[in-house]
Amino acid sequence: MTIQTGLLSLASEWITKVPCSTPWRIQFSPDGNTLAVADEQGLRRWRLSSGKELPRLRQTSLERYTFSDDGEFVAGAGTNEILLWRLDRPRAPVFRHPLAEEYEDDGGVAIDMSSRAIRYIGNRAGTRPVVHTLDLGRSVTSSWRARPVNNATFSADGSTLALAHAGARADHFTLLHARSGKTLANVPGLERAAQAGGNGPFLPMSLSDDGNRFAYGLDESPIPYGADGIRVWDTRRNRQVTALTPGNADFLFMSVVLSPDGREVMTTDTENRVKVWDTHSGKRLRTLPQPNRGNRDEQVQEIGALSADGTKLLTDTGALIRVSDGKTLPDELGECGDCLFAFSPDTRRIATATYRGKVSLWDGTLRTPLGTLLGTLSRTTHGAREETTAMAFSPDGGTLAVAGNQGTLQLWDVTSQQPLGPTLPTPGDGILSLAFSPDGGTLYAAGEHVPWQKYDIDPDRAVDTVCARAGASLSPADWKGSSPKPPTGSCVGPERTQSCPSALATSTAYPTG
Repeated sequence: MTIQTGLLSLASEWITKVPCSTPWRIQFSPDGNTLAVADEQGLRRWRLSSGKELPRLRQTSLERYTFSDDGEFVAGAGTNEILLWRLDRPRAPVFRHPLAEEYEDDGGVAIDMSSRAIRYIGNRAGTRPVVHTLDLGRSVTSSWRARPVNNATFSADGSTLALAHAGARADHFTLLHARSGKTLANVPGLERAAQAGGNGPFLPMSLSDDGNRFAYGLDESPIPYGADGIRVWDTRRNRQVTALTPGNADFLFMSVVLSPDGREVMTTDTENRVKVWDTHSGKRLRTLPQPNRGNRDEQVQEIGALSADGTKLLTDTGALIRVSDGKTLPDELGECGDCLFAFSPDTRRIATATYRGKVSLWDGTLRTPLGTLLGTLSRTTHGAREETTAMAFSPDGGTLAVAGNQGTLQLWDVTSQQPLGPTLPTPGDGILSLAFSPDGGTLYAAGEHVPWQKYDIDPDRAVDTVCARAGASLSPADWKGSSPKPPTGSCVGPERTQSCPSALATSTAYPTG
């Protein structure tokens, strides 16, 4: 009797919670544990055992949806786009494809995990329905880690990647060869008090430009008396170089940044000051005065960026400081709380990004605005604006890579301030750091769940990829249907360099590794 009463109660709850809908809009997950119902705002899901509603997958004008066979993904097709969702990370889609033609709502959509593809039926006015195949790239990569890394950073030359992992009582770090993804070393972290849960504190760390020095710290207040606050590691010999032991005024290191040559390390403290240390002796060399930008209240927590020549640094509030004497240089940036910055390699330009994702270009003195990159991050969802989390200039300063916390990765031409092709196909996790190879032909990205990602963006490599997929050489007529600017030559031969304009190269960049 008790069981029957419980069942009747549960049934009445389902009647009020689940909206009436057409049969195709209601599906069970492959394991039968979840009920999914499509409505005008996306896909609603309920756990059958408890009746608890799971996070909604938001998509407007949802026409069809389907689960992958393993139940880990859902693809939704609407009149404007196709989205792919990773169900263990439902806050944003991991793949987005705008529809150039009208979706054929009678045809459906399918996920082929063996081929890493989505197939759907679409048509254009006056044409017969056609089956389209979308390459999902690393959106469904097996490299996805359930537990995210705590932090990640590349060396400026793209040779080394450092990953931070927060543990219950001690942290550890992994150094990778950025060009292959292979592990170089495992670096022991610093012991600290047990954490209540979650992914642990943010672990500050930095690499020298050539990746030969690695500095890392402990984000705990206060640091235990006599304990190492910052350690400096030799990545090539895989051994500790020195440790910086904080004094009374240094009890909290807010951030850690190595100089380009690795000989000095800079930290910030709770008094809004930047301190410079010698990485060989561990001695403090000097303390820079507090930033002075007129009447602005500067609450400096981190060093936002350091120029490639090591002469200037930016705080996270936008103060431009000369490293030699700590003088705050005049600027026209205005208020910029928790902003993100990047210097071009020649220090002639500075990219700035607000937490809302707006990216602007300035001259190297922050006195002359050069323009704003409109629509920088496109992978936004209802009520969840994507934040800019990483930026990097190419070695020649002509390209800016911009990434966000929902996995959007876009290349921009600095001169024209226009995007170079569509966004690159990422796994969809938040991107923590970016770096270019010395020749500018490869872009490396470090994600929260897929820590090592590699993208070939060189035009010749793009031609190789397209030709390999085509299975043969392509004539100008063959190219015409796949590029808005068809090349003048074929895939092979002496005209190869001219056969693939940069717009095509960036739009066909594929991740490898």
